Amino acid sequence: MGRRSQRHKQELYGYKPPAVLPPAITSVTPSTALHGTTQSLAIVGTNFMAGDVINFRGVDYPATFVDSTHINVANVPMGVVASVIYYAKHTNGMVSPNYLYEVT
Repeated sequence: MGRRSQRHKQELYGYKPPAVLPPAITSVTPSTALHGTTQSLAIVGTNFMAGDVINFRGVDYPATFVDSTHINVANVPMGVVASVIYYAKHTNGMVSPNYLYEVT
């Protein structure tokens, strides 16, 4: 029935469900981290959704959804490399462009 109702709305009223857009990261606080530490990150961007994760060095870390432009991630190990690339990922598999994070 739910599917039929949605189709009915589309036909009668031109209703279209909102498009799901991929996330994008525009900034991270703190902007750098020290080697070998564990860091909590406040991430600003666009199109974040509840259930998103942050992929950091191939590992998904659960994000706390604040709103569509803010998510937080706790206890991310910084390791010993000079910089790392990470991205945000929706539960449907859509990912943000890579974001470079400096570890000093």
